[in-house]
Order: sequence, then structure tokens, then C-alpha cells
Amino acid sequence: MSTSPPNPTLPRKCSDCKKTFILPTSCVVCPLCLQDDNFMAMTETEFLNQPLKEVEDHKDDSSDTTLFTKYRGAKLYRKPRHPGRIIETAFLSGVKLPRGTYVPNILHNSSLSGIQLEAAVHICQRHTQKIGNGATAGFLLGDGTGVGKGRTIAGVIRENWSHGRKKSLWISSNSILNLDVRRDLDDVGASSIS
Repeated sequence: MSTSPPNPTLPRKCSDCKKTFILPTSCVVCPLCLQDDNFMAMTETEFLNQPLKEVEDHKDDSSDTTLFTKYRGAKLYRKPRHPGRIIETAFLSGVKLPRGTYVPNILHNSSLSGIQLEAAVHICQRHTQKIGNGATAGFLLGDGTGVGKGRTIAGVIRENWSHGRKKSLWISSNSILNLDVRRDLDDVGASSIS
């Protein structure tokens, strides 16, 4: 006996921006234009007759089936703007990130971009939680190249220090990155941390 997944994905077209996305049925927000409840159902034939390709820029033909879309972080953290172009899969963009409830002491006064600040807030929020054995909960930061994981981590370390949490362990597969770690700590105003 086979059961369908609890959250199947279906091709749906946004009635506003006319882009097609393969999204879970629970997704109600268009990942591109951010409109709620704006999807038109598509038949399998309609979907299969559309060209399927990776889209790097949304300025081209609006009939494309989009696999990637520009990352749009929480509105609270849109400034300062990130210098690079950040994308995510259209599938992931349909999942709303939980609202960050952590109020940072000093992160807003650092040189983190809005995207880096958003990640740092979620990491710090997770660090306020304890797991079963009483240890501080961890966080996996899986950002790709160019997002600034090092600077985000440096911001988290600086924030933790402001709360008296002075133990940090930064592991890297490359010892040459020690200079980058120092640069990132200096960039976020944590030059006194060694």
C-alpha cells in the first residue's frame, strides 16, 4: 500500500507574475512577487509543455518554469543590502522562515548585511535554547559561497561575547583561513577577541 506524501509538490503558476513554480501544496506565497494565495492550478499537460530551465535572471521571458529565485530575506533585515546576488531554489523559497524573536545587543551595529544579520539572529536565537542534556543548542549554517558565512559567524561570536558567553569553537578544513577568520572578527568590531 502506498501513501502520498503529507505535503506533495505541484506545478502552480502565479496569476500576478506569471511564473511557474514546483512548490509544496502548503506554500501560499509566490516566491518571486511575494503575493499570498495567488496560484492557479496547472494540469500535467500544461506543465509538461513549458520549457524547463535554470533561470539566473528574472528579466527574461516570463513563461519560464523557475528553478531558482532571488532570495528575499525577512523584511526586518533587508538593510544594509548584501553586495552579492543571493539565490535559492524556488521550492525552498516557498517555505517561510520562522520569525526571529531574538533581540540582538550589538549585531545591528556591526557591518553585517541584512542577509547575514538575519542568519545571525536565528543562530543566536537557537543558542538561547538548551537540548536534552542541558548543553546549548547548535545551528548548521549551510550558506553557499559568497554569502559571507565567516562574517555571519564572527557576528554571532561577537554577540555571544556581549552576553558573557566567551567560548567559541570555529572549525575549518583549511588552516589558511585563519587570516580570513581574523579579518571577519575585525570587520564586525570584535578585534579584541582572539
